[in-house]
Amino acid sequence: MLDLRMKLYLDIETNRPRKDSDFIEEEIIVIGVIEDWTKYAPESANKNRFFKLWDAEINNEGKLVREFYKYLGNVRDQAKNKTSPLL
Repeated sequence: MLDLRMKLYLDIETNRPRKDSDFIEEEIIVIGVIEDWTKYAPESANKNRFFKLWDAEINNEGKLVREFYKYLGNVRDQAKNKTSPLL
């Protein structure tokens, strides 16, 4: 039986204007995702994706988070349909 479960490894980086205040006025600047459709093995992570604040089409935190959620929705739909990953 083929196991098509998918794993996401997520990293969120923020910019903190004041180094002495955690989580106050922080801005999300990068969301990194590794998409892994293989049966579990540490070396099987096979797709990296970054959502960066400095991309021309993503120029504010709200757009950055919306783009990430749009991507996540597409991945969820793929997993539901058990189709091959988006390349």
